[in-house]
Amino acid sequence: MSIYIGIIVIGIILVRQSLTKYNPVYVYSTIDLPPSQTGRIGNGTAFAERSWNNAMNRKLKVLGISGSPRTNGNSELLIQYVVQPFLENGWEAEILKLSALEVKSCDGCDLCLPAGECILDDDMSLFYHAFATCHALIIATPVYYRNISSRLIAVFERHYACRSQQPLRGKPGGAIAVGRSSGGGGQAIAVSIIHNWLLSCGAVCVPGELNGLTASADKPGDILLQENRLYQARILGANVMKIAERLV
Repeated sequence: MSIYIGIIVIGIILVRQSLTKYNPVYVYSTIDLPPSQTGRIGNGTAFAERSWNNAMNRKLKVLGISGSPRTNGNSELLIQYVVQPFLENGWEAEILKLSALEVKSCDGCDLCLPAGECILDDDMSLFYHAFATCHALIIATPVYYRNISSRLIAVFERHYACRSQQPLRGKPGGAIAVGRSSGGGGQAIAVSIIHNWLLSCGAVCVPGELNGLTASADKPGDILLQENRLYQARILGANVMKIAERLV
């Protein structure tokens, strides 16, 4: 009997996977993608009515963090494509853009230890709340000297104040890195840094087609000309969403 039950469970998982179609404070129920980027990577149909109902009933939310100092920078734009599968299936998306927010660096005072709260008064409070209320997260960064942006480093460091609560424990996350170099070495390092931080927080690292999403782009908006990367962004989003819905 146990063998039959195991077969049924595996069958259900495979059916759910086969249903998937890859068809910003900033809170979205929908995001309008650039008109020139329609077609196979444009707005699509929801992949399962059950997924939609689950998201609506449980008010599932994905958190997107853009580490770019540029408004509408390439890494910031990619987040909008990653969250599309979530929005198409009834999720809410909250995108925190460090191009418009102020998060100071941790000064190592350790005054957060007794109360579990940081004494610095800035926009990091938005992140603390978002960490606790999200069910999945996507983190994007530009690559500077084979590293993530200093603004994103500040967010990672300031998580120290809430580490005892472990707000991200067990939650799936994905990583995006965009650099000028076409070699991809710096992008791979940046993705690894994001993944290491997620693991340190107890989160679950979810890959896209291979690993995190990496891309080469220079001027703001260049990424919109790369259809394959936009499509890969949707794959990453769909993968993170599938894992999140199994864990909730």
